[in-house]
Amino acid sequence: MTADGRLIVDGHSSPFPSPSKAAEAVTGNVINGWTLWHTPDGSTLDQLRQKLDTE
Repeated sequence: MTADGRLIVDGHSSPFPSPSKAAEAVTGNVINGWTLWHTPDGSTLDQLRQKLDTE
């Protein structure tokens, strides 16, 4: 992830503006990146976002 919130994906030259755009580039399908991507502890990005919103 870049300082401005874009996602860097191995094999792609430019960062993506959203988790869903990055997920689409990887899978070739329109997909919800907030639920596809996981942190090292197994949480989805959506779960992490919800946790940060409540703090």
